[in-house]
Amino acid sequence: PLVSVAATAVDMLKELGAFTALAIDEGIIWQRWGHAADPTSRVDETLLRDLKSLDEHLQEDGVSREASHGLIGKFPSQ
Repeated sequence: PLVSVAATAVDMLKELGAFTALAIDEGIIWQRWGHAADPTSRVDETLLRDLKSLDEHLQEDGVSREASHGLIGKFPSQ
């Protein structure tokens, strides 16, 4: 049993090696685990979708575009 646990631990450590800072910086994490990540579920993507939806709802309820953008913190690009 000890040999099988050791083999399992070694395999697990190899898999977790993709989560080190160096591996993340070098993109190894995406090579090994990219298939498991759905870009549309990223926090920033979700937040942007929600803010766009809020903007649309506010404007549909009669809030001006400028006021809506001010409320959600969207500033005009320079």
